[in-house]
Amino acid sequence: MAGIIYADYYTPAEYMNVSRIFSFLHDGEQKKKEFFKNYCPKNMDGSKFNIYIENEKDEIAMLNVLAERFFQQSPVSPQDISHLIYASPYNAHMGDIYVPYVLHKLCKFQNTSVMRIDQQCVSAMGALEIAAALVDSGKGTNIMIACLSREPDMEARFLGNTIVGDGAGLMIVGKDNGQARIIDYVSVSDGSYSYNAYHNKKEEADFLQDVRRGTDTVTKILRATGREIQDIKVIIPQNVNYSVYYLYTRFLGIEQEKMYLKNIFNGGHLRDVDTIKNYVDAVNDNTLQDGDQCMLFGSGTHGNDATYNAILLEYCR
Repeated sequence: MAGIIYADYYTPAEYMNVSRIFSFLHDGEQKKKEFFKNYCPKNMDGSKFNIYIENEKDEIAMLNVLAERFFQQSPVSPQDISHLIYASPYNAHMGDIYVPYVLHKLCKFQNTSVMRIDQQCVSAMGALEIAAALVDSGKGTNIMIACLSREPDMEARFLGNTIVGDGAGLMIVGKDNGQARIIDYVSVSDGSYSYNAYHNKKEEADFLQDVRRGTDTVTKILRATGREIQDIKVIIPQNVNYSVYYLYTRFLGIEQEKMYLKNIFNGGHLRDVDTIKNYVDAVNDNTLQDGDQCMLFGSGTHGNDATYNAILLEYCR
């Protein structure tokens, strides 16, 4: 069975308070008030809500920190990596430079195939599904998944319901001596918005419908594996906003503690890196113990189109 054999992330040392981010925006003070009203707990102290900002390293340097650290620590050699899946649709190019190919050369890969996946902010989860299928089929040995979030435009960091921070993530999927076995995975997409737009039909965003579809994805993988929500130690989502996960807890009928939200106000939404960072932090802070089952969960949106992913893991310390 395929499993996660290594996971790591990089975040910059520099933070910027969320209030400063809003100061770069047109009508920033009003947007800040609306954001805190709609997406944060009541009476939240905004002074503790900071966003990771990378001002020193470029995209390739951020990823190379992780690649060098992996090969220094791991018995896996560059020759043992069959595939490099680049899971960052937003940071694939630096001008004419294609980031994953530079990483390929820096890692001194020789027979490693480069793939790229674009499922918006669940690209890393989609890559994890592909990696598991490659390993389980025998078509892949050790799969490197690399993802990145770096946003130089301060105004572009604000996405309405979340604020983007900078960071990078690396995960290796292999077959033996896994840190977490990949039990099953589900991915569901809804392209109604683009379909209707193509046919000149207007479709308004439906926030509750989005949460319902995400909830259905969670229940779908539970049914497929014969499990109940009580069998899952923790659901590890992305760092989008507090309000959306409050709704998920209500729809799923679970306590908030069942959602891993320790980073929700720590660093911002790191796009695909969220999945890797939150998983690593859940391991390092002992949220996960030997034999625990956890679920990685997320959604990636393009306009109002969306893909929902859920991956069931069994942690093996």
